[in-house]
Amino acid sequence: MQPTLPLLDAIRTESESTGFDRAEAVEALVAEDAGRPHEEAVHDLVHLADFLVPELHRAASTDAPEVMTEWADGDSRLLLEAERVAREEHHDESAELLHQAVERARAA
Repeated sequence: MQPTLPLLDAIRTESESTGFDRAEAVEALVAEDAGRPHEEAVHDLVHLADFLVPELHRAASTDAPEVMTEWADGDSRLLLEAERVAREEHHDESAELLHQAVERARAA
């Protein structure tokens, strides 16, 4: 399942200064719809990780796992499921980012 159009619009917004700023805009859109199907939330996490991986390399930052953990409200099971989906879909760097977020959520 593909992310909703407002989600894609938020990801593509060029007016924000960094990918992390755009990720926060995406989070705000998703948080408004608590009735979203679970599978959609999992795939949105994979897409968000796909989006943040290049930003992580560009910024040489360690904020991405924290962003992912916050987006999932610290739900390590949701993050773990998204990591599994990312690995199955051959999104290796995104899966690694999600794995770091799982570890962060479990440590909290």
